[in-house]
Amino acid sequence: MTHTQLGEFEEIVLLTVGVLHGNAYAITIKDEIENRLKREVTVGALQVTLRRLESKGFLKSKHGDAVESAVLKQIMDAVNHPKVGLVWDVSNMWTVTKEPPAQVYSLLKNYIHHTHVKDAKLADNGPQYKLMGKGEVPIFEAIDILHKDGYKGYYSFEWEKLWHPEIDEPEIALADYPKAMKQHFNR
Repeated sequence: MTHTQLGEFEEIVLLTVGVLHGNAYAITIKDEIENRLKREVTVGALQVTLRRLESKGFLKSKHGDAVESAVLKQIMDAVNHPKVGLVWDVSNMWTVTKEPPAQVYSLLKNYIHHTHVKDAKLADNGPQYKLMGKGEVPIFEAIDILHKDGYKGYYSFEWEKLWHPEIDEPEIALADYPKAMKQHFNR
């Protein structure tokens, strides 16, 4: 039987995940540790520790559980606070739900404060991230809907090389993004 050693901070994080149960997200873990232990926690240290705990088999991370627009609307309606909004991650939602951007926007437009943009092609093992306009995600359809309705929020190009080492280098993707956006809006 193999024994795995845990460091002090790993133990603290693991116990905090247990305390938070279904609400164990990076930010809630960080806040809980800081509030209970009066100890400052950096996001970087926490992310490294969470990844290490996952690689040791103690945790399993999940990304994208709440992606259906009707579920998100139900959550946002329940919160019902003017200072609470959501990030519309068009690609993450679409690659799971295939909901048309017009349908998503009609339900969530009052809550969208920020928009993540990236493109992907679907494969058997999940989305394969591509440069803007080179995938299947109706990303420009979503951008057009936002633009036509006078969206005043931010667009954030998302290129997660750390989690997807197979994608193009950031230098390529970040240089391509403004070109693709400019080309789209100047058509």
